[in-house]
Amino acid sequence: MSIGLKRGTVRLEPQDSAWEQSAREVIAALREILGPDARDIQHIGSTAIQGILAKPIIDIAVGVEDLAHMRGHDAELAERGFLFRGEDVPGQLLYVLAGPEDIRTHHIHTVIWGQKDWNNYINFRDYLNCHPDMAQRYSQLKEKLWGQYGEDRRAYTQSKQALIDEILARAGNWRAAMEEISLRVMTRELCHRLFQGWENDPDIYADMGRFGAYHYNEAAVNRYFDAKQNSSRVMLAVMKDGAPIGEIQLKQIDREKGQCTLSIHMQNDAVKGRGYGTRAEQLAVRYAFDMLGLRAVNADTIVKNTRSQHVLEKVGFQYLKEEDGFRYYRLQR
Repeated sequence: MSIGLKRGTVRLEPQDSAWEQSAREVIAALREILGPDARDIQHIGSTAIQGILAKPIIDIAVGVEDLAHMRGHDAELAERGFLFRGEDVPGQLLYVLAGPEDIRTHHIHTVIWGQKDWNNYINFRDYLNCHPDMAQRYSQLKEKLWGQYGEDRRAYTQSKQALIDEILARAGNWRAAMEEISLRVMTRELCHRLFQGWENDPDIYADMGRFGAYHYNEAAVNRYFDAKQNSSRVMLAVMKDGAPIGEIQLKQIDREKGQCTLSIHMQNDAVKGRGYGTRAEQLAVRYAFDMLGLRAVNADTIVKNTRSQHVLEKVGFQYLKEEDGFRYYRLQR
């Protein structure tokens, strides 16, 4: 794993899965220090975007209600290696983790939670993760500018700004569309509407000998719907523009242990890779915690289904283990 870059210089590297692990460790440390003063803490920037080149510096956004709350933790932050470097951008506080010889490994950007700067950080990351063509366009520009401004990070950054502004505008519109995603308790009628446009997904089949084209069958859908009606399961339709585009199940509900298991299936390729599933999982987790009163949500996916794994990690699920061809995750309240 390579993390760290001399201040003012540019070096790009391919994605390294260890960057995400490092971000998780730093986020955990920040949560321990900041407690309730941090409304949210997220891994942002290019090291959080799949498949693109990135400077080996981990960017973290800390969302707070008041910047003064962050400054109140300066002494403890410094003891843990987080050094305050001022208001590098108006309305933002910058802290850094540094190595020897002016090497910086992590940038901690503190902003007001839920306002423009916070939303831009999150929207930029999420939009590019859901739009790989635009992500590659951004990566290619970065690579070109690296060749021109390898020793001048200021010029490198300024030369990206026009494309960044374009991406942010697209991301804002995309996020507004995401807010149109909702969950509704699945009815028989919604279940039929969902499966009338269904396509089987090869990524969810561990045994491809079982995979084949889906053909709608009214009686089979009725049997499927009836089989899911029990007290240990909640079946939800993922809705967009008044139509079902997927299903989420909160199953194996155990109220004594305060947990359940989440599964999600989207209707067809037209609604995949657009962030709808991510938004639906976020809503389902909120439903499990707020409506069902649970304390933890489990999930699993077959090893080859990396898209599903990435969505779980974006939502906040923590990887537990890999066993018998499956990867297991858990999100605690």
